[in-house]
Amino acid sequence: MFAEGRGVKQDYKRAAGLWQQAAEKGVAVANYDLGLLYLNGYGVDKDSAQAAAWFEKAAELKVADAQYALARLYRFGTGVPQDVAKARSWYEQAAGAGHALAAKDWRPWMPSSRPRPPPPRSRRRRRRSSRLLFPNRNLAAPPAPAAAAPAAPAPVAAGAMTSPPS
Repeated sequence: MFAEGRGVKQDYKRAAGLWQQAAEKGVAVANYDLGLLYLNGYGVDKDSAQAAAWFEKAAELKVADAQYALARLYRFGTGVPQDVAKARSWYEQAAGAGHALAAKDWRPWMPSSRPRPPPPRSRRRRRRSSRLLFPNRNLAAPPAPAAAAPAAPAPVAAGAMTSPPS
């Protein structure tokens, strides 16, 4: 309510205090919300390490958004040492909990059960296979016409008249 300013004046500092109390009483989402405040510096000093600690508490309580946020912190080394194995583990847990972005971000690391499609064939290979399918079809450019040589005069037979007709 105080963080969003619904019905009251927006006050992140007061929201942080209330979420702190809720987190101490075991409210899982309050841990995640506190992590967001520390990550962005709303109402508290910006502290990525503190944000990671709050995200980890919420992630252990099965908050999928916190699992995803923690995976990203480990992936990029924000507030925690960069650790791809931990990032993958948290992505996997968040995706298993139904977090759509975690499933999308984690997908490149997932082992594929289907074989990958073959790479596209080169143009040359396609032409060759086309020749095999259509042997009578010339796929190459037609040959250039030969330059016509000037016609030589026809040989004259012996005893033939060579004068022009009148």
